[in-house]
Amino acid sequence: MTLDSTHDIAWVRPGRERSGTARNLKRRAGGGREASVGQAPV
Repeated sequence: MTLDSTHDIAWVRPGRERSGTARNLKRRAGGGREASVGQAPV
């Protein structure tokens, strides 16, 4: 990810909600973005 990025391109598979990726998405979602934890992109 770069400083110019406005979106995270990551997802968390079901059952992996406590992984490092899931924790990072939740942490980064504090900036007004929603994290889709547990759902892969369509």
